[in-house]
Amino acid sequence: MKHLFLITIIIFTSLFAYSQEETVEVKGVGFGTDKKKAREDAIQDALRQAVAQVGGVHLKSSTEVQNFVTLNDAISTRADGYVKSSTVLEETPFPDKYEVKVRATVSLAPMVEDAKTLSEMVGGVNFIVVYDARSLTPAQKVYYDFAYERMNEKLNDKGYSRTEAALFAKAVTFTNNTNEIEYLSQVAMYTNSEFVIQIKDIILKTEEKAGGLWATQATMDVKAFDGCNWRNLGTVIFKGDTKVQKDKQFAEREAIADAVDLGFDRLMLQFNTDIGSWVDGGAPYELRFYSFTLDDLDFIEFVDLLIKDTNTVGEPQMTTVDQYFKLVLRSKNSQFGVFKLVLKSAVAIENFKTQSPSREILYGRQMSITPKGVKNAEIEAKKEILSKIKAQ
Repeated sequence: MKHLFLITIIIFTSLFAYSQEETVEVKGVGFGTDKKKAREDAIQDALRQAVAQVGGVHLKSSTEVQNFVTLNDAISTRADGYVKSSTVLEETPFPDKYEVKVRATVSLAPMVEDAKTLSEMVGGVNFIVVYDARSLTPAQKVYYDFAYERMNEKLNDKGYSRTEAALFAKAVTFTNNTNEIEYLSQVAMYTNSEFVIQIKDIILKTEEKAGGLWATQATMDVKAFDGCNWRNLGTVIFKGDTKVQKDKQFAEREAIADAVDLGFDRLMLQFNTDIGSWVDGGAPYELRFYSFTLDDLDFIEFVDLLIKDTNTVGEPQMTTVDQYFKLVLRSKNSQFGVFKLVLKSAVAIENFKTQSPSREILYGRQMSITPKGVKNAEIEAKKEILSKIKAQ
């Protein structure tokens, strides 16, 4: 009986250990003429694909999150932490890229644990594609509109939540600030879009060829932003292959579509790498305090309380911006957890408490807080625009 019990334990332990790992074969691609770098990029791409493939099967059943695609893609950017071993099975160099086939063994336990942590912070993530049309000619706008639609098609195909064109158009009608960053950040806030893809520039190189043909190559300057605190997540140059058609406009549209197809995944890798970093570094929350009468000691005491929370990572960054005091807090808390922490810490300080801090606007991970009953012109203007957009 003892031997049977021991055998049962061994079998159960073996099955449990096996269930904690999964081996898959995947392909990866690295771009560029530098063969060494392209090969390294191809291997990293394959490892991300391996984690994403395994995660696609196991994470959905062990986590609850609105944007599963975002969560899975963010986790895959941390492939080095989950890939137990890997072997390059095949590799093929090309003039401008490198392809590999890799067998990788992925450890499930740390991946599932990190996914649960990240799901608390991610919540619902909405993407918006934007461009500043105020300086564009009607002819240029046609191409920006086409690129805008292609970008949204890619987001939809990948399963990301995105802002619909109609809501984007409504927000633009209420945004007239001449500063481009402020203009685009307001559009993002009014549409409740946490992550922003800005089509900055589209350059078309078009030549007329023999036989009535047109050859076009498109280059796009595309920027990525965290809309909640307007951190620049980087720039990706989308450059497509030359497209040849009898119709000039058709050639130019095809060239733009090709540029989007070739650049989109690299752009999303920047977003997902940033979100994946939240597992260790916490999600960035921007807290805006309007119209409070507080001395420096009050704020120091307040910040000390925030730092004492076990989910706070590092020390907050503090800045005075026009009408408000800004504090950027990195935390592993959920949105509600941070909101609760902020209010509980504020009322623990007498001078803060007597002014009755009240949340006026909640936009993703950005919270605008004022004394209860105190009207602030900037806050009231934003609330009016938000209500108008919702009413239309």
